[in-house]
Amino acid sequence: MNEGSRSEDVQFSGRYKDFNVNRDMMKLHFELGMRFTNSKQFKDAVKTYAINEGKAIKFRPNGPTRVKAICKNEICGFILASVEHARKTDDLVLKSMSLRHNNCNHEWKNPLITYKWIAMRHIELIAGPQEDQYRMVWRYADELKKTHPSSTIEVVHEPFRDLGKFPRFMRMYYCLDPLERGFLTTCRSLVVVDGCHIKGPYRTQLLTAVAPNPNNGWWPIAYVVVEKEAREQWQWFFDLQSQDLDIPTQGFGWTFISDRQKHLYCNFKKLHRRKALKDMLWRIVRSSNLQLYEAAMKDLEEYDVAAFTWVKKGPILNQWRRAFFSDHVKSDMLCNNLSESFKAFILEARDKPIISLMEGIRVLIMQKIEGRRSWILKLPESGCCPRIRDLVEKNVVDSRVWKPIWNGLDGYRVKRTRKSQLLWT
Repeated sequence: MNEGSRSEDVQFSGRYKDFNVNRDMMKLHFELGMRFTNSKQFKDAVKTYAINEGKAIKFRPNGPTRVKAICKNEICGFILASVEHARKTDDLVLKSMSLRHNNCNHEWKNPLITYKWIAMRHIELIAGPQEDQYRMVWRYADELKKTHPSSTIEVVHEPFRDLGKFPRFMRMYYCLDPLERGFLTTCRSLVVVDGCHIKGPYRTQLLTAVAPNPNNGWWPIAYVVVEKEAREQWQWFFDLQSQDLDIPTQGFGWTFISDRQKHLYCNFKKLHRRKALKDMLWRIVRSSNLQLYEAAMKDLEEYDVAAFTWVKKGPILNQWRRAFFSDHVKSDMLCNNLSESFKAFILEARDKPIISLMEGIRVLIMQKIEGRRSWILKLPESGCCPRIRDLVEKNVVDSRVWKPIWNGLDGYRVKRTRKSQLLWT
């Protein structure tokens, strides 16, 4: 707003004019009849005006149908009043205003300048208005398909509501061909999936799929931005991912890990809070064979029958208890820690608009892969990745207390002092 637009005690009577965030927020010029989407948009506009003009504006106690902004100096006379639209919508219309500031000085320490306001201003200056990026997401997807042939980039929008307007972004699937080929050629058929919130004004979700690489680190496969985390969105993600990885034709042998074990323990903890019970539960989960599993279950039954009954009636055994895992995938992973590690790695990109988010994740992954490559080339050749080599050496040390006895055919009896168990090869 500028001095030439000042008016005093004027009332609105005429046609409405929609407030455009991208256009009007840059150079604020309030007009009678200006229509805002909701009270938050109106307040944000008033705050930005007050900061730009160096004035301290405050909001009077407002009712459900009225928002009133006045100058902090009670005798100034400045006022902006926005009233709910007469047709009982959530729109707010600027109905009256008195824009002259009298007897108030420039506010050098304006309390309206918060870290959130500064952060949003910088995001808009660097990355552009978020709404513009959502409008350009289709062009961005086309450019990715040109620079990354054979990649799968899918953008879905809501059904058209108004002719002549931009389609409204709904969700986006992102699977680059280099990541897909890297997974299929070097990783096991094990996929860890999880979701997290994307920070910013649009409450969307980021769903990710990663896999353990040959060094037991994470390797990203695909990720999507969706409107919410629900069955429909997960089904859409899995359908596209199964097509990219050709899962239907490969049949048996794929393993998917989610964060279900966390929900399992949270439900267990509601009824059984003692630390001893927590330790016993995880001892059951981590038991690597049937003998150790049965011994752990027996100890729990002797300690707390109610907790034993709860665990006994738990979900399918082969989904969360190591003793019942299939040996086809050659993995004893219990948790989705790989996914948690990946989400922490991309944290700095999760507060950006859609295009900056996707590009930020892509660049971070590219830098990480190149860093790993450079690191591996500096290691001495041993035929085995460092983490795997350390694990093998640890198992070699642990095996010194065991004595195998061959049965003459296809099995061994493995003995240890005071303990014994059967391992069949």
